[in-house]
Amino acid sequence: MSMPTPMPGRTAAAARGFTLLELMVTIGVISVLMGISLGFLSRSNGRPEAMSALAGELRAASLSARATGLPTEVVVAPDPEGLLTTVRARSLQPVVVFHCEPDQQFLNPDLRPTLLGLDVPQGRFGHGRRPNGEQPEMLLRWPVPVKIADFRDGFALRLDLLLEQRTGCALLRLGKALEVDLEPDGRVRARLQLRSGTGNIGQAVPLQAQEPLPLHRWCTVEIAADGRSFWLEVDGRELARAAAPGSVLQHIDQDALEVSLRGEPLPGVLDELRVFVYRFGEPQRLPVDVQVAQAVRIGFDAHGEPIGKPTIELELVQEGRNEVLRVLRGGVLQ
Repeated sequence: MSMPTPMPGRTAAAARGFTLLELMVTIGVISVLMGISLGFLSRSNGRPEAMSALAGELRAASLSARATGLPTEVVVAPDPEGLLTTVRARSLQPVVVFHCEPDQQFLNPDLRPTLLGLDVPQGRFGHGRRPNGEQPEMLLRWPVPVKIADFRDGFALRLDLLLEQRTGCALLRLGKALEVDLEPDGRVRARLQLRSGTGNIGQAVPLQAQEPLPLHRWCTVEIAADGRSFWLEVDGRELARAAAPGSVLQHIDQDALEVSLRGEPLPGVLDELRVFVYRFGEPQRLPVDVQVAQAVRIGFDAHGEPIGKPTIELELVQEGRNEVLRVLRGGVLQ
């Protein structure tokens, strides 16, 4: 069998690949095509990037609400100079759980509380604490470092309690910001102190439950504020709510969180205390060609569902038109 003959004017090596001229022509064509593609991309109206940023923050807020069982929100706001629009999710983040175990370990020494009272081996989830004797001390005291637990933008405290009798007590204190008392009939009374616009003591918001806490069974008491409302829940059921717009009064030089104050002890057992704070995430900036006319707050309830029928109106600058987006279940945009 005869071997194939190379094409006239070309060597066998050249027949197996590109010549230098062909390679240069190919690279030139690819460069032109890439330039055309980049030109189209640079003329994007910014909508895809804006939709991606909005969807990510809305989804994160919805998932946070479902995970913690507490409301969250997303704020879409124009830049003061009208250049960029930002979107930020505000979610509830766990700070610490005090289990009341005698040997609980803390990697950060700033999270270590002082535990007093008597150890109760058979608590709700493990060990608990009860007041000791005729001169009971408080059960727990934690100097709150603001760098770790900044309550000013909102917080949630959850306590697992077992009441053994109807007796009034000073259940919880957080500096001058929060007082929670148990009345002799078993109802919870609370007071939240807000800051004024100048950072001083502002409005005080009272809260009064209409039902007593249960006797002789464990219950979870939740006290929370989110910058708009102040509320009390017991075992996931809301017992009281009050409007509380503004920032919580918290001192930079470490307010102390105290449970079952000396002289007014808890008539029962404390098991766990869980501490959460509301925090805004890093702002996501929308493309310069996508703006909003005014700030919009999209709230999510404790189940992660949008509150009401929220919408976001985007201004697509290049196209000279506005587009209204609806926020659906789970933070999905339509």
